[in-house]
Amino acid sequence: MSQLLNHFGFRFHPFCRHTSPQALYAHRGFEEALGRLRFCVELDAIATLIAESGCGKSLLLGQLADELQRDNTTVHYFAHSSSGPFGIISVLARNSGISPKRSGAETAALLLEKLANDERRHLLVIDEAHKLPDPSLEDIRLLTNSLRVAISRTARAR
Repeated sequence: MSQLLNHFGFRFHPFCRHTSPQALYAHRGFEEALGRLRFCVELDAIATLIAESGCGKSLLLGQLADELQRDNTTVHYFAHSSSGPFGIISVLARNSGISPKRSGAETAALLLEKLANDERRHLLVIDEAHKLPDPSLEDIRLLTNSLRVAISRTARAR
């Protein structure tokens, strides 16, 4: 790899998720998309980023994730579109320190409880979400709806 990088005069791999901000060409479209995603994060909203292949969506999501992690946000970056049943819930549970249980419902309940009681902000980034199977998308929908209800209850109880 180093020979290839040297041949083109690169000091680092040009196509990785963890590209330093100084190495980016921050054109107006990139900055605008990043600003809109930041706004959605501030609102605790769900956002969808759609663009042609090769436009830098993954790079943009990586920049946002890196920025938010520096601000003490826990970012769950999910880029595995071939997950099986309960795949997303299991991955999120493991990322949150929970061992997945026999059923997806039990795992989801534990995950919801943990996230609702956590003081930190959590962000789920799903790269290549269009490739996810319908059951995984349904799991995400149910999880986000349930999490909003759980957080409201927890906030009222405090």
